[in-house]
Amino acid sequence: MTAYIDNTYTKETCLNYNIHKTEIMTAYIDNTYTKETCLNYNIHKTEIMTAYIDNTYTKETCLNYNNIHKTEIMTAYIDNTYTKETCLNDNIHKTEIITACIDNTYTKETYLNYNIHKTEIMTAYIDNTYTKETCLNYNIHKTEIMTAYIDNTYTKETCLNYNIHKTEIMTAYIDNTYMKETCLNYNIHKTEIMTAYIDNTYTKETCLNYNIHKTEIMTAYIDNTYMKDTCLNYNIRKTDIMTAYIDNTYTKETCLNYNNIHKTEIMTAYIDNTYTKETCLNYNKNKTENMTACIDNTYTKETCLNYNIHKTEIMTAYIDNTYTKESCLNYNNIHKTEIMTACIDNTYTKETCLNYNIHKTEIMTACIDNTYTKETCLNYNNIHKTEIMTAYIENTYTKETCLNYNNIHKTEIMTACINNTYTKETCLNYNIHKTEIMTAFIDDTYTKETCLNYNIHKTEIMTAYIDKTYTKETCLNYNIHKTEIMTAYIDNTYMKETCLNYNIHKTEIMTAYIDNTYTKETCLNYNNIHKTEIMTACIDNTYTKETCLNYNIHKTEIMTACIDNTYTKETCLNYNIHKTEIMTAYIDNTYTKETCLNYNIHKTEIMTAYIDNTYMKETCLNYNIHKTEIMTAYIDNTYTKETCLNYNNIHKTENMTACIDNTYTKETCLNYNIHKTEIMTAYKDNTYTKETCLNYNIHKTEIMTAYIGNTYTKETCLNYNIHKTEIMTAFIDNTYMKETCLNYNKHKTEIMTAYIDNTYTKETCLNYNIHKTEIMTAYIDNTYTKESCLNYNIHKTDIMTAYIDNTYTKETCLNYNIHKTEIMTACIDNTYTKETCLNYNIHKTEIMTAYIDNTYTKETCLNYNNIHKTEIMTAYIDNTYTKETCLNYNIHKTEIMTACIDNTYTRETCLNYNNIHKTEIMTACIDNTYTKET
Repeated sequence: MTAYIDNTYTKETCLNYNIHKTEIMTAYIDNTYTKETCLNYNIHKTEIMTAYIDNTYTKETCLNYNNIHKTEIMTAYIDNTYTKETCLNDNIHKTEIITACIDNTYTKETYLNYNIHKTEIMTAYIDNTYTKETCLNYNIHKTEIMTAYIDNTYTKETCLNYNIHKTEIMTAYIDNTYMKETCLNYNIHKTEIMTAYIDNTYTKETCLNYNIHKTEIMTAYIDNTYMKDTCLNYNIRKTDIMTAYIDNTYTKETCLNYNNIHKTEIMTAYIDNTYTKETCLNYNKNKTENMTACIDNTYTKETCLNYNIHKTEIMTAYIDNTYTKESCLNYNNIHKTEIMTACIDNTYTKETCLNYNIHKTEIMTACIDNTYTKETCLNYNNIHKTEIMTAYIENTYTKETCLNYNNIHKTEIMTACINNTYTKETCLNYNIHKTEIMTAFIDDTYTKETCLNYNIHKTEIMTAYIDKTYTKETCLNYNIHKTEIMTAYIDNTYMKETCLNYNIHKTEIMTAYIDNTYTKETCLNYNNIHKTEIMTACIDNTYTKETCLNYNIHKTEIMTACIDNTYTKETCLNYNIHKTEIMTAYIDNTYTKETCLNYNIHKTEIMTAYIDNTYMKETCLNYNIHKTEIMTAYIDNTYTKETCLNYNNIHKTENMTACIDNTYTKETCLNYNIHKTEIMTAYKDNTYTKETCLNYNIHKTEIMTAYIGNTYTKETCLNYNIHKTEIMTAFIDNTYMKETCLNYNKHKTEIMTAYIDNTYTKETCLNYNIHKTEIMTAYIDNTYTKESCLNYNIHKTDIMTAYIDNTYTKETCLNYNIHKTEIMTACIDNTYTKETCLNYNIHKTEIMTAYIDNTYTKETCLNYNNIHKTEIMTAYIDNTYTKETCLNYNIHKTEIMTACIDNTYTRETCLNYNNIHKTEIMTACIDNTYTKET
């Protein structure tokens, strides 16, 4: 910040500008950015590097500027008038506290609120002095008020709804003047209180609870009158009405807020107390299809209300009660809302059109007035959606319209698919998070069938569903982040029933739902996303082929090795992050220590070790991010210090008191799940204690006791950040020790023993994990240096000591970035050492031994697959990587900058271009014909 404010940033300070952030604001403002400053702009974006470097970007190149989770500044696009100002909206997940930054008056207190997923330009809000320039940078995961943009008529009201995962309409709140119009834009990842909308009876009270990833009761904030009751709704992805819990007095009204994360209240059913089996089906997290209603075509207004996750209300249909089967079809998917029938039949209407967006980006004016045009349509490319429907329907898409297709989590070139006119070229741009049908690519034999399955987080072949004509071919590509019905695949016996379970972030056993025959076994798999343990089956060793089917989320088994039972240690090592189930081992119950080790990130229980209580240091090492329960220890209440080490789930909040005092019980233990954490026993029995209470939040770590007792202090406040799980007791008492320290990491699973004893080996090294880079020894011994300090945070970045003592310096400052911890100076000066090297990767799995000893081999290299991939495989294999190839290590960042700048990139350096959230230039790679342009 200092560099920002004083305009003294240098190449060094500039380079570290954050992932999910990357503005070089000074350069923007002063229009003095240079090729160097420009290079670091985009993450989760596709840099148009040539345009940047040559300063020749045009309207065409501009079209692809779309950040992830962002909305292009369409006006600038359309009018070809984009300027420095329009450029300002490049940020992803920004959190500048603009006023503090500008006035250089931010203090320790204001600093604490730097959270990601926040970008209020508070001064502009409060003073009503925001300008077009300040306004432009607001949105991520949001819904720009496009009309206001286009007409340049945005007002304080329209502007207010910009924020990421925040969207409070502050003026309306403050003045209590919000109305139906301002209210409509509230929620992201939420389900508006539809009744209030429909009846236009919403009040300030109903309005307050709208946001997910934020539920500040702004009035309480402003008036400083919040109390225990208003305070209860603070948590992100949590909205437990704690008072009701505590007093056991919750009622139908308080119950309304119980919803899973990403909330899917069946508001009408709640309100009228008329929910039925059909409406009930929609309770699950990230899962809300009312399949029965859909199948039987008996859905009603009530059942319809709960359909969407990440919001896709067909507002007109809701309001007018005119929705049809066609418009309904788009309800269910998560990260999907194509109205395929309407697309195919070219019969979509205003009603069907309304449901386009995921993460909300309805062009409401165009929808309501039925005046949307090709221009307004262009902005349909929401994240997780990028249909340019007009171009699709009229088959008039051009190079320009086509450029915007490659959104993340969606890149269908629907016209090519429908018309069977896709070519090798159109095919190349399909996937992010990769699901290329490589054989089809290479052999140029892909067909309409192979083409249909391209999408990630979206790959339903709706026509096949509707016509019941899906085949093995269409079925094959059904998703990443999914749970293939492997048996059906293998035996070619999948049918309508098995097919139903295809959704991403879903694993409903639809047949059981429909027939109401689900049993304990089938029921067990109902778990939320990022959780699918079939615990009973696991514990009793009675799981069957059926229960097994629902295992994977974020997976894509290495089917050949699995099916043929030919996987070896080598093939096993590379099992993919967000993948790695060894299905054969599961099915045959023949998995061994080797197969067990790879059991998943975001999953990875070593079930055998769990069940038999025979886990040892080796089996323990793989415990996982986003899960890591030591089930045996749980069940037998015999977990020890060793088993405890793996508690640091991601998006979790350990029952720290129980850990520290060694007084945890079965009740406190129950709260371990990620994105779940209810202490159900304690809830039901109303016996939860201070200890059990600590584990409430998801993506948060409020010290609830401090909340309840209104005794939170500066120290307890420090732990408020999302994606953080400080051991607050240890902080407060300054008594944390080796044991408590072990639990610091988020998105990590350090092999602590290996670190501490410096005895890690090739084996222990393999498990170093994504979302990790703490130098724990430095922590423990209090010997961290500038080098070791650099590696502190992932999704965290507070240098707590610096905060507390207010002594942070340039050195401590370097570690601020989220999803980034490059030790840029070391890179630039080529002075990185063993210490600085340790901190390179986030979302990666360094093979540290190979690094340190410089002895990595082809085998150790295999494990280099960062999450979201960034291997420089050729350089690795040939042992020819250089400083240049090394630069590409970052995840969500993998430009080979030197090669780009010097125009010296080769096929080798090119191979690493395939960032995730990026589109590989596969043809250029394969044909060795890539050019600077490609």
